[in-house]
Amino acid sequence: MGKAEKGVIILKAYHEAGQVVIQIRDDGKGLDGEALAASAITKGLITAEQALIMSDKEKVNLIFLPGFSMAKKVTDVSGRGVGMDVVKTNLDKLGGQVEIVSEVENGTTISIKLPLTLAIIPCQIITTSGERYAIPQVNLEELLRIPANQVKKRVEKVGNAEVVRLHGNLLPLIRLADVIEAKRNYWDQTEAKQKDDRRGSIADRRGKTSPYFQTTSEEQDAQEKSATAGRSVTDLRLAASSALNIVVVSTSSMKYGLIVDRLQDSEEIVIKPLGRHLQQCRGYAGATIMGDGCIALILDVSSLARNGAPDIH
Repeated sequence: MGKAEKGVIILKAYHEAGQVVIQIRDDGKGLDGEALAASAITKGLITAEQALIMSDKEKVNLIFLPGFSMAKKVTDVSGRGVGMDVVKTNLDKLGGQVEIVSEVENGTTISIKLPLTLAIIPCQIITTSGERYAIPQVNLEELLRIPANQVKKRVEKVGNAEVVRLHGNLLPLIRLADVIEAKRNYWDQTEAKQKDDRRGSIADRRGKTSPYFQTTSEEQDAQEKSATAGRSVTDLRLAASSALNIVVVSTSSMKYGLIVDRLQDSEEIVIKPLGRHLQQCRGYAGATIMGDGCIALILDVSSLARNGAPDIH
């Protein structure tokens, strides 16, 4: 390829957005996504149909599958398929991420992101079931609020998973209260307090064209002007408090929407690690003490997806 006989490996480590970033770059031959997919098919790790719909990035990420190897022969050092999957498993345990960018014949860049044990990071504060939680902004894509009368139209069901169409793509939805096994609530803006949410599914919001309320346009106008118009207007499923608050989050391998009760301010918080007796609790990356002295848990969006909603994979 006209390269020097000696290869070059560049190692960089720096701090960014409350995380330690370790970057390894070489000038080797790179990773060929098509060759990786073909090897994965041969080993029975994926099917040919799955390979056809995979993006180039997804094909490169096949290197993290357990049992995957491109070695021609098995030795004590290589070929057993216990390399990169061990790296990925240990990074997941630490709440880290790994990303590979590779160009055939030009080299590969591997970026590892690890959370600091104690750091000040910007977070989005949210409330669910009366408790406050923090979501690191490094995992935050956008905030989405769907009005009550649009929820039934925008939220769809694929298999057992509820999804919302966002920017032309289907985004899986997870209800935070269900994942952390808390009581479902909603915030009533009129009475300024938490109330029980008895809806079974996310899409259980009533549209104004409900067949149970057959009214003419003139009657509807009259009802909307009246404070005592009856259930068709005061129905909580049409109220502003019944809107859907979604935090769109992403990790290195997935993107999904987290349904919460309320969206609050963005704040810079000090991360404190969980004690040893709480470190087995999945879904939490740490804790912080808020300005009023109360504790807020910091959510690990990657663990929430793995443990609470297997359908989104």
